[in-house]
Amino acid sequence: MLICRGSIGATAGRSRPCSPLSRNAGQSENEMASRRSRRAGTSSRTTVVMSNPRYYFERQTRDLPGPMLRELRIWFTVLHDGSAVPPRSKPRAAATIRSRTRWALPILEAWAADGHHSLREISREDILDVLPAGGTPRAGIGGALRSIFSTLKAHKVTFTNPTARMNMGNYERPIPMPANTDTLRTLVNTADPTAAALATLIVFHGLSSAELCALQQTDLRDGRAHLANRVVPLAEPVRAQLRRYLDYRNRRWPGSINTHFFVHYLNSGSNRPVSSQWINKRIGMSPRALRQDRILDETIATGGDMRRVCDFFGVVMATALHYSTVLGHPSLTGETTPSST
Repeated sequence: MLICRGSIGATAGRSRPCSPLSRNAGQSENEMASRRSRRAGTSSRTTVVMSNPRYYFERQTRDLPGPMLRELRIWFTVLHDGSAVPPRSKPRAAATIRSRTRWALPILEAWAADGHHSLREISREDILDVLPAGGTPRAGIGGALRSIFSTLKAHKVTFTNPTARMNMGNYERPIPMPANTDTLRTLVNTADPTAAALATLIVFHGLSSAELCALQQTDLRDGRAHLANRVVPLAEPVRAQLRRYLDYRNRRWPGSINTHFFVHYLNSGSNRPVSSQWINKRIGMSPRALRQDRILDETIATGGDMRRVCDFFGVVMATALHYSTVLGHPSLTGETTPSST
């Protein structure tokens, strides 16, 4: 017989048998808690895979030969943790590590398939054989391989750097084009308060994904957004959507300890920021496209005032100059090119 202890009432202080009903209720609650834990665990594991560069690196490189994998782990450690011994270096961003791993991995797997077990065996001719002719693929693959070999050479893991004095080219930068007006209108007027707040901050003021992720509740005060490199006066439609989101957040997570402005059910009980992937999912499209549309609109409205574009959006002069290349583009001015006869 099962015994329940600490009962309250006339039998307090004495043991009493548990009823089958209460026993089943306990099992039901345990099963529900277990299901909730499994659902949260699945989401948490997905978040870990996307946000933890070490886990991503180990998972992607696990099939490479042992010597090559040991050399790559040294490269990863230098990028992830930095180096306190000469040549000293600072830790790189997780996105940089993932990007370089993705670009280099097909080449590393091809070398392993050809019988190369160590990066010490790779020559300059091997690098030239795998480099594309030009454009973004050459810049991406070349940059990743240069990062690997220059780091290993600097830390005396390999004897030479086969990528030294090799032209890797530059990334192609497509001409920015405006977004569809109907799409923008739908985003800022959506019934979802979270998506509307995210969209209005990007559409009206051109905030980046990184700025949205890092945004604190205290950064929005006095009708302004106090960002890391600038202060942005908020338009009235934006302030209305932010008030609406705060009302929703206070009702949904009244006891949240997270100081960040945007939260969801996984981080409401901690102080972790949201991720850029979460922002993409909430608004249903890339925030980069919305930000590009806003910068492009300001560039056209000011006639290519690059200093103003830099101050408004926190970009460098090279980025502002790139946006100014659209001035006079036929698709933006309404001009049509004459047809050849």
